[in-house]
Amino acid sequence: ALDGAPGARRWQAKAARALATEAARQVGSDGAHFEASTAYHRWALELMLVAHLYARGADRLSPVAETLHRMFIFTRNYVGPDGCEPAFGDGDDARLYPIVPRAARDHAYLLPVGAALFGDPELRAPGGDFSEEALWLVGPRAWHDWSWLPATAPPRSASFPTGGVHILRSDRWQVELRSGSYGQKGVGGHAHNDQLALVAWLDGQPLLVDAGTGSYAADMVTRDRFRGTAAHSTVIIEGEEQSPILDGRPFALVDHGRAPRVRLEDVGHRAVLVGEHRGYERLAARVRHRRQVTLRRDLEVLIVEDALSGRGKVGLELRWHLARPARRGLSDEVRKRVEALQAELGPLDLDRAVTIGRDDEVALVGNYPDDAQLDVIEGCFSKSYGLVEAIPLVSYTARPIFPQILRTVFIRIRSR
Repeated sequence: ALDGAPGARRWQAKAARALATEAARQVGSDGAHFEASTAYHRWALELMLVAHLYARGADRLSPVAETLHRMFIFTRNYVGPDGCEPAFGDGDDARLYPIVPRAARDHAYLLPVGAALFGDPELRAPGGDFSEEALWLVGPRAWHDWSWLPATAPPRSASFPTGGVHILRSDRWQVELRSGSYGQKGVGGHAHNDQLALVAWLDGQPLLVDAGTGSYAADMVTRDRFRGTAAHSTVIIEGEEQSPILDGRPFALVDHGRAPRVRLEDVGHRAVLVGEHRGYERLAARVRHRRQVTLRRDLEVLIVEDALSGRGKVGLELRWHLARPARRGLSDEVRKRVEALQAELGPLDLDRAVTIGRDDEVALVGNYPDDAQLDVIEGCFSKSYGLVEAIPLVSYTARPIFPQILRTVFIRIRSR
């Protein structure tokens, strides 16, 4: 825009150097942005896309081309079958290019942009729609370039340590585990206490969801509630946070979890993610939480094992935030189906089971301490910034003697 003006070329060169530096600092080799937030990953991607499109239009070398391509690949992996992000970490619905009105969590429109821009078939999902944004941003050849790319199925499993997002897939399931840094080089400005939290889609639609963000500093009660441990599908010890939430610091979360690198194994019908965090080692019971997530593709069953080391009698709560209706107990038909699987899955506590879905789509069963109490209560969900609605929440509470192992099994009964 300022080409030919005094100093314009000098400013351009300075900006290019700064962009290259920040791209290297903020985005990992896996393409994930360092905020520990999938929503802010989208925001950073669109900001870098501005620079890339400018360089492309001016026939200049882009300072962020390789980084931007990797960011699109990360987006391709975390987007669910419904086109939405898992909503790990903060999200205020920010978009640089709101060309088409879309749901706040919809990130799938970015994939045709990346596919047409880089000619990468990995970014063209089977059954994915072309987006109008690609025409406006890439140009009239975008449709031609995108349509000639072969549709490519996503990886059956993937791990992105920088973003702390780890993914398993089958024909029916997409499961994402959050485990990693709190982001911003330890500041955790947009991170949540979501270590070892799960998000899952089944038969193309959400099953387990992240509660979202709610609000920022305009409502500090809501702010802290939605970034707290209880707003995520994980284990709470003694009612405490994984990492303490600091009074008067709405954009800081010091990482006490110190989560090591997640282990991923994927062989045939069985895929496994193993992660842990140490956020509760600061408590008197010295609890360390280790979660193993197993996807049995042959059975279309999801198994979650929570190993809790520690000592003494300790209060715990295991929470599952659901996108579908839930009720206590199993119908006779569902009970027979679950009983038939016990030979394969081991003994299951059918008396403290939950049926999920209006049409008995999923059975939630497991093995828990003898004193565990099951409740199906009302949780909170923020599908976009400033909006809060009710969703079903399954809670198991107990006060057993540690160490303990909790085992939860999600069994697909029928499609929606």
